[in-house]
Amino acid sequence: MKNLPTQVPTDIWVTASWEDYIEIVSNSFYEKGKCYYHDGQLRIEMAPVGYDHSSDNTVITLTVSLFGIAKNIPLTGLINCSYRQQGKRECQPDLSYYLGVVDVEKVKLLAFSVSQEDTPEITQSRILPELETNLLEEALRRSRTSNQTEVGTWLMQQFQGK
Repeated sequence: MKNLPTQVPTDIWVTASWEDYIEIVSNSFYEKGKCYYHDGQLRIEMAPVGYDHSSDNTVITLTVSLFGIAKNIPLTGLINCSYRQQGKRECQPDLSYYLGVVDVEKVKLLAFSVSQEDTPEITQSRILPELETNLLEEALRRSRTSNQTEVGTWLMQQFQGK
């Protein structure tokens, strides 16, 4: 860790080599953090996961899973799985899905579009084109005042009506 401080700043991207990244994430101080590495940059997020974040993750899982069920799309959901391309990149998304045959080398699903210049938001999944982000946002809004069974019932009505 030639040019990095002893304690790496969190919640921002920091320039680092892959070797520095591996050394940092091996430190027990960061074991509860979410660590990312991409194109010579590392990021560590140490924010605690509270009720709202956990509830939102559950509603998102429910939404995508019910969509797959309603549309007969084979999905495999994974919570807090680490993905590493040795020497190049790593991330630990809250939730990720494989579509069809589970093949780590070929299938990935992102809720945003990634390009060299920026990370533009999208309003519709490119992998699940009928799953619009506004439907997911409405499910999250409903989860603030309804239980997850009620939200799931509403979602199934939306999916079956399409």
